[in-house]
Amino acid sequence: MTSLLRLIRRRQAPPPEHAARLEQPFERPLRVEIDEVVLAAELLRPQRPQGLVICADGDGLSRISLRNRKLTAVLSQARFATLLADLRTEEEQRRHAVEPDFASLASRLEAITRWAADQPDVGGLSIGYFAAAASATVALEAAAVADVAVHAVVSLDGHPDLAADLFGRVGAATLLLVGSRDRDAVERSRRAARRLRGAHCVTVVDGRR
Repeated sequence: MTSLLRLIRRRQAPPPEHAARLEQPFERPLRVEIDEVVLAAELLRPQRPQGLVICADGDGLSRISLRNRKLTAVLSQARFATLLADLRTEEEQRRHAVEPDFASLASRLEAITRWAADQPDVGGLSIGYFAAAASATVALEAAAVADVAVHAVVSLDGHPDLAADLFGRVGAATLLLVGSRDRDAVERSRRAARRLRGAHCVTVVDGRR
């Protein structure tokens, strides 16, 4: 994880008009309009951030996820800004039975990435993705097609194999975290990693399912 965070760090100084803004920390709820839908998000920025991590959740629970909240606290201490992005609208979240459309969600994540890159509050920062479970597929698909450079992707207990058709286009450094007790997931992640174009690593977490 530490090595990947280094890749997300700002590789060049932000534009002068952005530099002063980056001196002050803040936490801000957002409503982002993407392709005629409005997505809820929350931007947390420590003082003088070194990069931006977008936590994407295809279930629409990124902002309230306890895991993401804990991750945000750790990243903030390391001086990384975080954008907690719900990829489903509130109406879509209420329709729990609807199967996720990975391509559509990846398109939304890619659009949110472009939106974030244009914001003066975090503009000029290198960008990385964090996603878990099925959302990891969305993050890898978005990283493959994003117009904005995505420097790193961290997948936790995900299904990277579902994005295998696009692996040849994923240039971001990729860390696949998987529990040692789920042998199928370990093998699945290792097979997927061999097809990634960019730097990659599979880390097996002992004792985790």
